[in-house]
Amino acid sequence: MGFDNAGNLNAGWNNYVNANVGTGNVGQFNIGYENDGTANVGVWNVGERNIGFVNIGQGLVGFANPQNGDVGVTSVLERLGSGGVVLT
Repeated sequence: MGFDNAGNLNAGWNNYVNANVGTGNVGQFNIGYENDGTANVGVWNVGERNIGFVNIGQGLVGFANPQNGDVGVTSVLERLGSGGVVLT
């Protein structure tokens, strides 16, 4: 199911590579949309991430993370914990 898919996908649209459910994905992902890299659940992911949106790098939960992040917002590099931001 889907349309505007340049690669393989199960459900979704605007996917350029593999995608299961989502829209506007440039890379692989399971659930989400506007993902440029790999993402399971989220929106506007440029890199790998599981849950979150606006992640430029890798991130599990959170948004606006340019690099790696587990949980947080607007992380510049790596950040750990539930709310703290670590700049290294």
